[in-house]
Amino acid sequence: DDGDDEEADVSIKSVSMELNESTNAATINTNNRNPLQELPLPVSKPENISMITDRERFLQIYEYRYDILKYLLEAEHRSRPKSNYLQKQPDINSHMRTVLVDWMVEVCEEYKLDTETLYLAISYVDRFLSYMSVVRGKLQLVGTTAMYIAAKYEEIYPPDASDFVYITDETYTNKQVLRMEQLILKVLSFDLSTPTAYTFVCVYAAIEEIPDTVKYLAMFFCELALLDAETFLPFLPSQLAAAGVALARFHHGQKLWTRSLGETTGYNVMGIRDLVGLLSKAHQRSGGLKQKAIVDKYRSSKYLCVSECRDAANLSVRDFEMAAQEIAREDEEAVDRETNENVRKMISSLLFE
Repeated sequence: DDGDDEEADVSIKSVSMELNESTNAATINTNNRNPLQELPLPVSKPENISMITDRERFLQIYEYRYDILKYLLEAEHRSRPKSNYLQKQPDINSHMRTVLVDWMVEVCEEYKLDTETLYLAISYVDRFLSYMSVVRGKLQLVGTTAMYIAAKYEEIYPPDASDFVYITDETYTNKQVLRMEQLILKVLSFDLSTPTAYTFVCVYAAIEEIPDTVKYLAMFFCELALLDAETFLPFLPSQLAAAGVALARFHHGQKLWTRSLGETTGYNVMGIRDLVGLLSKAHQRSGGLKQKAIVDKYRSSKYLCVSECRDAANLSVRDFEMAAQEIAREDEEAVDRETNENVRKMISSLLFE
């Protein structure tokens, strides 16, 4: 198109200027140059670009992964929304927020935005509404602008403000979005970097080498929790992610929790029991919800159709107790092994003195 041609012209002109400058600086002799010869070198298969840009690549470096996790666990306390803010909003209720979140999921899918962008945008909405009263007619403007901010922060090629205005069916103007952007940034003190439940699911999955089927199901459970602020906002994102992983493991017939998961997440199985139960109930209710964007999203092959898993998890207190007992046995065995190893080293040192 014309825009591409103009960009190409600019690029060509800039390259031409660089070439002119270099040729003015020195004389290049091209008369005696030999023709290029084809080299018999094997060409490796191109790498998958999506793998190169995956945020989890940093966690594949063993020396950094636990430092990254430690930082995220500290950062999640820094900028949290108030869990009861909806009770203090005079013109907004939990149902309106649920409808807004469902619409934001649809928009992010429409523009192919990263799931982290969605989580960040919803976090910005909750934090903003924790301190500012908003009339219901402006709630969609807050959500739209939050997505615009999150996309600029997270995406390589974010949509323009006009794209977000268009998706609201021209309900708002560019000027309104830009003004709201200024207000949101001011209220958030420009603190846009905050870990989300999605962040922690990805971290846990990378460290524990969780299979995609479990990982995507955990992501689905955590995303369903976004619809219910009153139930799930009191919990930390790291807690929500841990509970999502536990429930997903249970659905796939794996051990509910392991000693390794406890060490990685910092949560024991009994500590997340209530939250796992709440997520299980949210999953059971999801089939009857009018808001279908999340279910539709995770029905796609991209996420291995995990939302089609409609079977309720028949969790009981006994399941958690058995998991806790097994982990306790593993802890005892680990202590015994360490003790035996120390005794062996001590005896060995005495024999060779």
